[in-house]
Amino acid sequence: MVEVPVAVHPRFKIAGGFYARLLPKRVIEWGVNALNSRDVPAVLYFHPWEFSPDVRSADPPIHARFISYHGLDRTEGMLDRLLSKYHFGTVEEVVGTDSP
Repeated sequence: MVEVPVAVHPRFKIAGGFYARLLPKRVIEWGVNALNSRDVPAVLYFHPWEFSPDVRSADPPIHARFISYHGLDRTEGMLDRLLSKYHFGTVEEVVGTDSP
């Protein structure tokens, strides 16, 4: 088993999910650039449900609604922008098949 850490800038997380929905695009791009400039791959993630604003529900407490649903309408645009600006590959391409 190989552990692959998600993208974390020394000051904040930029990995994806909630952080990609909360932070402005330029902050995410700044973090990716900072990692890439040190030859550190920016491992990002998105949950499939984050691409569907229809998943919103009024049931969770307000703080859980904010964490779960804030920025859902921007997720697809964020991913499109990142994919057009950077080259991404699979985890296997980054860590290789010979990793322990």
